[in-house]
Amino acid sequence: MMSEGDVALTDGQVSGCHAYDMLTIGSKVDAAHDASGLGFFACANNVLITGILSADGKGEDGMAGPGAGQGCGSGGGHGGAGGDPGGCGPGVTYGDPMLPRELGSGGGALGAGGGAGGGAIELEAGRIDVIGFITADGEAGSGASAGGGSGGSILLRADTIEGAGQVLARGGLGFGLAGGGGGGGRVAVYGGSDAKLKIDVNGGGSMAGGDGAVGTIYQTP
Repeated sequence: MMSEGDVALTDGQVSGCHAYDMLTIGSKVDAAHDASGLGFFACANNVLITGILSADGKGEDGMAGPGAGQGCGSGGGHGGAGGDPGGCGPGVTYGDPMLPRELGSGGGALGAGGGAGGGAIELEAGRIDVIGFITADGEAGSGASAGGGSGGSILLRADTIEGAGQVLARGGLGFGLAGGGGGGGRVAVYGGSDAKLKIDVNGGGSMAGGDGAVGTIYQTP
């Protein structure tokens, strides 16, 4: 793949597969999935994230995906199962904790309004500096009894990973008395033994519909 050279992104949306010499992310850039359903993948010599690279809510729509929540309003599942408010079945877990590349699944709903799942981000570089945020959170439900979407996937691979930024793939909040929280997503970090990243894959909370379960973190020593 031919390199696109040094690229600095400060807004807008990216998707698909890219190669860079130096990729800099400032302000807020949304990472969506392409027409084939693949998330944003970038390989580079160096990656610097001072702003926010966000795939929040860029996964499967409500009631969709391999871990979709059910019609009772249960949360979507991925790395962790979704909250199950009425015993109709939570969104189930799926994907590979060591090589997470799957989109998060949508929450269920009694009617409409299940939250979308988080998207998928994969970065491979000689060096990755994370000062800001990399996020793939699921969306909160928004219907009368709607489950949150599950967190998506974040995969970082580099010779060196530095920084004390945050890497988040959390489940979305359940909405209403019978909306379950979305399950947490999956994060894997290779080469980041010296990094002080804050990694969070917690499930989404719920008023009374059950919290989503915690997702998975894999990090090389």
